[in-house]
Amino acid sequence: MKCVEDVIKNKFVVLGGDDIFSRKDIQACLRHKYAVLGCKVENPSRFGVFVLAGKEVRKVVEKPQTYVSDIANTGLYVFDKNVFNFKLKKSPRGEYEIIDYINELVTDEKVVCETVKGHWLSVGYPWDLIQVNNVLVSEIKDEIKGKIEKHVTVKGKIHVGKGTVILSGTYIDGNVVIGENCVIGPNCFLRGNTTIGNNCHIGQAVEIKNSIIMDKARVPHLSYVGDSVVGENSNLGAGTITANLRHDNKNVKSEVKDELIDTGRRKFGAIIADDVHTGINTTIYPGRKLWPGVGTGPGEIVDKDKKV
Repeated sequence: MKCVEDVIKNKFVVLGGDDIFSRKDIQACLRHKYAVLGCKVENPSRFGVFVLAGKEVRKVVEKPQTYVSDIANTGLYVFDKNVFNFKLKKSPRGEYEIIDYINELVTDEKVVCETVKGHWLSVGYPWDLIQVNNVLVSEIKDEIKGKIEKHVTVKGKIHVGKGTVILSGTYIDGNVVIGENCVIGPNCFLRGNTTIGNNCHIGQAVEIKNSIIMDKARVPHLSYVGDSVVGENSNLGAGTITANLRHDNKNVKSEVKDELIDTGRRKFGAIIADDVHTGINTTIYPGRKLWPGVGTGPGEIVDKDKKV
């Protein structure tokens, strides 16, 4: 915030860079001079929380180990330029903390806490992108700027960008966003809430389910991508399969800093970064990640994260 102090004229909104909020919740906060957005949670010790009197904030407590409130701080704030009058001290991690502005502000001003009525989508791990995509794509409206050939089946809402062609035999079951200048099909299956970026190729006998395919990615033939993210300019060789379900039906775990983390997802495929190339018939276990620029050989089984 201090970086933009000189360009702030009056009222402004602060949004966490890894959080996505609904229009209705932002508008609700903007009705007040000073406001924050809170959300009731089951595990408040994981969050900063607002201690309230009615809807008015009394203080902010960061990750309380004993219960003080179950209204989590979502990272949406409405301030005005007067907050910069507070002379804050840097925190132990050497930063000016936004919650310190709030704790100073509530001593003299009314800070209203609105609670989430729409959605609050927080992206802390890469697989959170799949849930964000699922929510946002479920809200799209039909818009077709490209070309759809005969014998294409669409059961759901679709957005098709300029220059994109959906070839005959393609079957779409769900809400799907397809960017510009893509070639989709022939005879491929898109289902769930799926997003495909610009300049992509999804080819013959490919199934994409509930996934994100980023710009310039190619899944040309005979592959399955389920509950996964495929990064920019990646190419999946023929027969590449992302397994997305454990045999025991338990939640998929994924490695983060040498620790296996429960993703909270029963179905989760792979996180494939930018510029990845897989060899033909590559099999990727659930929850595995392929780092930028890595490759696999023909028939390779990816049972651990692949970083080099």
